Amino acid sequence: MEYTVAFTFSTSGEADTLSANLLLTGTNTISQAGNQPIQIQGIDAQTPSAALASLEFLQKSIAVQAATNTTDNPQYVKVVVPIKTSDSHLTGNFPFGGVPVRLQYRFIGTSSSGYIDVGDFSIPFPG
Repeated sequence: MEYTVAFTFSTSGEADTLSANLLLTGTNTISQAGNQPIQIQGIDAQTPSAALASLEFLQKSIAVQAATNTTDNPQYVKVVVPIKTSDSHLTGNFPFGGVPVRLQYRFIGTSSSGYIDVGDFSIPFPG
């Protein structure tokens, strides 16, 4: 199966610079086939994505590093990726990176969404 998942990384502190990693486990992988692009999006029309210093996608991980926060506003980065799996759950680890980061997920095309806490996680795939 393949699911499209939006992950929204955000800082809670107004002066914090966003830096986060998301690691996938099990058979879950970021599909890098040509039929589904990886996207970077703003949160909404009024909230653009933070400027990025680096962004790395591997089959089993996403690493986000925003440019230094000089705005005194929280930083947000939304990444939309196709996840390929034969598991019934999206599993992985969201390690603490020194700055508190909130991570929200949403399965595109469904109402399934929520938050991922720091540490290991297991989220049932919709349907």
